[in-house]
Amino acid sequence: MSSTTNSLVSLALLGTPGRAVACPLPELQAEWEKIQQGSEDSEEAFYRLAAMVFAYRRAGLLPEEQEVSYPLTEPLEEMQPFLPQEPSLILRSLLSNRLTATLAYGLDLVAEEGLILRPEYVYELLSTVLKKGSGYNVACRANALKVSGNRGKWLLPLLEVEEESPLDLEHWELSGQQARLQLLKQVRREDPRAAIPLVERTWREETASNREALLSCFSIGLSQEDEEFLTAVMAKDRSQKVREVARSLLGSLPKGQLVRRYCELLKGQLKYGRILGWSYTPIPYSPELKELGIAEVSPNKGESDEHYILRQIAERVPLTFWMEFYGTSDPMKAAQRLAKNPPFASYFSITSPIVTLRDRHWAYWVLQEQCDSKTLEELVGLLSPGQREDIDLRKYNARHGIPEQWVTEGEEMWGPRFSLAFLKIVSACYVYYRLAKTEQIGLSLHPDVQPFLYNLLHGEDAEHVPDMTPSKRAFLEDLLLIMQTKAALDKTFPKTK
Repeated sequence: MSSTTNSLVSLALLGTPGRAVACPLPELQAEWEKIQQGSEDSEEAFYRLAAMVFAYRRAGLLPEEQEVSYPLTEPLEEMQPFLPQEPSLILRSLLSNRLTATLAYGLDLVAEEGLILRPEYVYELLSTVLKKGSGYNVACRANALKVSGNRGKWLLPLLEVEEESPLDLEHWELSGQQARLQLLKQVRREDPRAAIPLVERTWREETASNREALLSCFSIGLSQEDEEFLTAVMAKDRSQKVREVARSLLGSLPKGQLVRRYCELLKGQLKYGRILGWSYTPIPYSPELKELGIAEVSPNKGESDEHYILRQIAERVPLTFWMEFYGTSDPMKAAQRLAKNPPFASYFSITSPIVTLRDRHWAYWVLQEQCDSKTLEELVGLLSPGQREDIDLRKYNARHGIPEQWVTEGEEMWGPRFSLAFLKIVSACYVYYRLAKTEQIGLSLHPDVQPFLYNLLHGEDAEHVPDMTPSKRAFLEDLLLIMQTKAALDKTFPKTK
């Protein structure tokens, strides 16, 4: 732009000492003159006048009578050390790729180390993690705030979100249903005993569907201390569905009154002889059995209703009942005898009481005796990482992929033998997983199998992977990325692994 044009623009906008810029809106004349008189020079006056006219045209109101309408503050000085650049970039990559579980894992390590993010990463992290419906759990959101330091607290009002705590119990009544469920799950993980007085604060005002959802959270950290509350719900709640959830939870307490009642009903009704095999003494159907969740009519044409009633009870008693039945103090011996020759022939489900009672030792002993595909599918998810190392997965039918219950959130890392068998199954099947489940798998795999996974994608074995479709390749590449990222984070924070 030429100097002549610059002069003309300045003259039009700023005026001259002999000719002031005229006010374009008569109703602003008084404010206009006040600004011109109070400004140090014509340029300052122009900016202030322009801001006033813009605000008036947009809002139809005059500026407030105060020197600073919106005072600006600065974040407090950070006292904690900053996270190094390399792990900061890793977390940023996880954020952009929406790897929520892996990011939560990394933030947990950073928080335990007492480090905070550099200022340039804080806004991006908080605006994503704290966004409504982002999918990050309460613990991850709390860690995101923790590693954001004073700048994060300063940014919260600008992000229009409130600082939250994983155990902020004071605002239970004011929270929405989803927030309550997340909070209750967190309480059940960290202090299960605090859950009952928490839900009792609003229990009577909750709808039946809300009570059912809240009660289902009690499966986390379920213990004998929950029995009194669950028994009252089972006996008095207005909703049949809620009562059924309570009864199901009570049936998972091996030392509870409900399970003891099942044992009392079944005692003396079964007999086993080496020559004659199993014999049964029927139990007449009664209102009590109906209340205990026992159905009267068998859905199987080849099974009598009398046997069906007994079988339902037999599928709800703990391993201690069978130890007494077989006259042995060795739980493994009782578990394997029952698995080898169960009552009620093929109708009896050996896995049903194991899954209900979540008895991993019983599951382990049964899998030593009975290792077919269906039993593996139902029981492997109960085993500890050490127990899984002893399980032979070669008989598992990989056609349908890996069962969801084998992979749970936040579990311990698997051993190398099970991890390798797991990878062989998923590389041979035709089922792919949502990103959230893929993350859980990647975080659970043992680091020793990373070379095998890399070889599946880029080595000599890549040609022999059946049906290496683009979807399968993308799934395996995601697994490898998650494993590599986790390894890098573990290397950075070896003390908190």
